[in-house]
Amino acid sequence: MMILRSHRPDMQAVLVGEGPMHEELHSLIQRYALQQQVHLVGLRQDMPAVYSELDLLVSCSHTEAMPLVLMEAMACGVPAVADIQLAEAYPTQPRDAFSMAHRLAARVTPKPGDAGNTAAIDTAFAPITAGGRISTPLGRQLYQVVKMVDGRGTVQGDRQIFFAQQGGFDTHGNQVAQSAAEGEHMRLLKSVGEALACIHNALKAIGMNNAVTLFTQSDFGRTFKSNNSNGTDHAWGNHHLVMGGAVRGGRSYGTYSTLAVGGPSDVGVEAWELEGRWIPTTSVDQYAATLLAWPGADDAALNAVLPNLRNFGSARNLGFV
Repeated sequence: MMILRSHRPDMQAVLVGEGPMHEELHSLIQRYALQQQVHLVGLRQDMPAVYSELDLLVSCSHTEAMPLVLMEAMACGVPAVADIQLAEAYPTQPRDAFSMAHRLAARVTPKPGDAGNTAAIDTAFAPITAGGRISTPLGRQLYQVVKMVDGRGTVQGDRQIFFAQQGGFDTHGNQVAQSAAEGEHMRLLKSVGEALACIHNALKAIGMNNAVTLFTQSDFGRTFKSNNSNGTDHAWGNHHLVMGGAVRGGRSYGTYSTLAVGGPSDVGVEAWELEGRWIPTTSVDQYAATLLAWPGADDAALNAVLPNLRNFGSARNLGFV
């Protein structure tokens, strides 16, 4: 903006919205005396009126393929300027999406037992299949994942990351029933265990077990102490599962918490705070770095995507894969 001001003193820049960089931008405007040229107007509900006052919209994003702001500006008749990679991606992304959907349709559409499926995969998922349908939501997701792995030539690309999810673990009530082997938590863990066993057997059957690593992730753990509703409340440290032929399994990584309310692993000061919220002994940065290094991310890439990783020195890689 300072360069532009030297050529066009009458140029004005309007930044709409809020975000984590707001204070930093405000400081930069003050530092370089740009108060008369750069205006932070915050969130607006009258964007058509804002667009109508603009002569040009500039997008500096390097990551969004089809930012909504570009479509809105063009719909309002405002010329738009974007990063060259973004400009090139804008018209190609929809075509790429349709192309991928066309390629994958024949692979994802068939149900267990249908013609054209890989028999070994259907056999591996037979324990949770009834009437040609996988019986659990997580099982259905992992069934599609292993079909994508099996059809990697159709999927294309030399590395893929697949996401599957299972909700319901926010068990404030009815986590257990008559015993710990009954109740909502056991039902959820049973579903996870069965689905993981099926995809593990399927990957082994198609010879891809050493090339695929499965791992869990979650926002937070649960309190060690139960509440008055046979449930648990939000906590901190958590355990995760990692599985695959490349995993150095059969052991736990990190320092196991002392399972004692009010003990050295419990976070809190006042007595009412001490409910078994374990202080993590391993960071999510170390966990992610270990997983990302396996397919080839180097130290420079890891430092870029995990800025806190530098704090852990030689312990940045946990060594489980």
